[in-house]
Amino acid sequence: MEMILSDTNTNTFGVTQGGAIYSLADVAIGYRILDQLKEKQKVFTLEMKMNFIKKGKGAKLAAKTELFHWGRQTVVIQCQILDENVEIVAHSLGTFYIVDDERIDS
Repeated sequence: MEMILSDTNTNTFGVTQGGAIYSLADVAIGYRILDQLKEKQKVFTLEMKMNFIKKGKGAKLAAKTELFHWGRQTVVIQCQILDENVEIVAHSLGTFYIVDDERIDS
């Protein structure tokens, strides 16, 4: 997954806003999990930590996910945000909760 950088997601110093980087990681992780869910399952973020390593600059940033654990109800996954030189801009680690639709409605 990629994010094109523009005035809408950079700050006054010309670097990518931290919130935009966090959102890219959260969405990339979400799509990775959604691809593997069973029918009638949903996913929710329990917690996600972000370490900002260097300035996000250039034309775009890319997200690369890696699954650590897929349990009955929780998933632990990391995401690296990379610049065009494939250098790490940020690193996140999160825990996500998997639930069946029937449990949400009750």
